[in-house]
Amino acid sequence: MTNKNTTPDRMTLDEAVEVLTGYDELFIRERFGDELEDLLENQPRHGTRAVAACVLIRESGCLPDAAYDQVMKLSMKELNEFFPESEPEAMPDEPDTAAGKDASADA
Repeated sequence: MTNKNTTPDRMTLDEAVEVLTGYDELFIRERFGDELEDLLENQPRHGTRAVAACVLIRESGCLPDAAYDQVMKLSMKELNEFFPESEPEAMPDEPDTAAGKDASADA
């Protein structure tokens, strides 16, 4: 289900984290007050906001301060819907899972 906050080609949160640059890390540390790993572990919503701000900078070309302001204004619902959900990994060795049943049917 696509909502108004996600774009059809937007990366998942995990994918967005994987492509962050050193500049993104500096931005996150300066604007959100901690390293991303610590935010995601200890304050996951704040960490998600930090990654979302980096995505907004890339997608819209907005300035870092504007991206920070936009993500801080997101409601909890909007934040939860910002990134698409990750697709479950196929586990053919575990056919009792939904992903495993799909994968074992392909084998």
